[in-house]
Amino acid sequence: MAERSFPFDGGSGSVITENDWSMLTQNWQDSGVIANDFSDTALTVTTLGETGKIYVQPGQATIRGFHYVNESALALTVPQNTDSQYERIDLVVVRLDKATNAVRAYLKVGTPASTPVPPTVDRSFDSPEIPLARVTVPASSSTIPVGSGRIADVREFIGKRVRITNDPGSLPLGSIAYRPSEDKFYGVKTAGATELGAGSSGGGGTPTGGGVTICTVDTRPPSPTEGQQIYETDSHRYLVWSGTAWVPVSFSPMMVRRRYLGPQSINLLTAGTFYPVEFSHWDYDVVPPGWDSWTVDSDESWMSYPPGSLRGESFWHLEFACEITNPSAGVIYHAQIFSGTTDYNVYTQSVTSTSTSPLHLSVSADIRIRAGLSQGTYAQLARTGGSSGGIEVRDARYSIRRTG
Repeated sequence: MAERSFPFDGGSGSVITENDWSMLTQNWQDSGVIANDFSDTALTVTTLGETGKIYVQPGQATIRGFHYVNESALALTVPQNTDSQYERIDLVVVRLDKATNAVRAYLKVGTPASTPVPPTVDRSFDSPEIPLARVTVPASSSTIPVGSGRIADVREFIGKRVRITNDPGSLPLGSIAYRPSEDKFYGVKTAGATELGAGSSGGGGTPTGGGVTICTVDTRPPSPTEGQQIYETDSHRYLVWSGTAWVPVSFSPMMVRRRYLGPQSINLLTAGTFYPVEFSHWDYDVVPPGWDSWTVDSDESWMSYPPGSLRGESFWHLEFACEITNPSAGVIYHAQIFSGTTDYNVYTQSVTSTSTSPLHLSVSADIRIRAGLSQGTYAQLARTGGSSGGIEVRDARYSIRRTG
């Protein structure tokens, strides 16, 4: 195959054909209507409700390196639909015709059918087309009524080059820009300029190579797309945009579990009053990574969770159990998980002792923590009936586990 190169001001490359020109310039810009978006009326197709007529409005296009200009409303003829039963879909295009050395607007006539389809768009090198509109022609007619919805805008627009600016929000809709001050790329959407990144077409946060945007509860992408995934560093959750809401799909597992074999003595001084069980000493302890900062209060009776200020709504399962080795017969003993927040309050199990044999107590709770809370819970015991006095508690167990 012979080698060729052009254009030059001398030699064989100084004379080129229109095909050479098209091969060269088609790579400078995508073929399409020259407009920002569908709100621009350039080369839109309209109707006045006249018999056999539609109009292509003024505008410009570029197609395979050739320029097209329509300076006034251009009438196109709509042939009569001779089928008395079925509609027909025609296609309005701008076509490059190298045989006639011209770019012109045409109406390509479809075929009537029970489920009509429009003619195809020619994407060939010799006679490429840009689609402008699909026109549904009623049976036994050539008239397209005004406001009938029978003209569908299918224009394809020229591509957008990457612009370099520190103010991407000032660019036209659909633009892509690099912002040197942040070393980031932005896309200009209806909602404004939003950061672009792998898996983060909605902008916001910091995209990762795995297609997950790293953000916080307050910096979620403002314009997410359906299926977009994020990870919130302050709620430790993965969420996906369903199209209407952010839905949690997974979360960082969190758990604290302590077991204190004891014994420990608790004086149930007043009936009906709860007294804390101590967990500052333990025989068995499970604290996964990230929970090493959990705390107990000054009287060493409660465990706080989650560590620090966990943002976002979360769900937890709590369990408290212990054994009273010296209960009094006929006394009702109560085991309780307690907190004073509005999301959860008191969860209690009560057991009546029928003898002085060891008595097992347990209670569990499934709770919800709202955004911004960092809470603790008390594990407590109380009595109803009987007299003031100490009880011996063994094998006290308390666990906090995140479930959602």
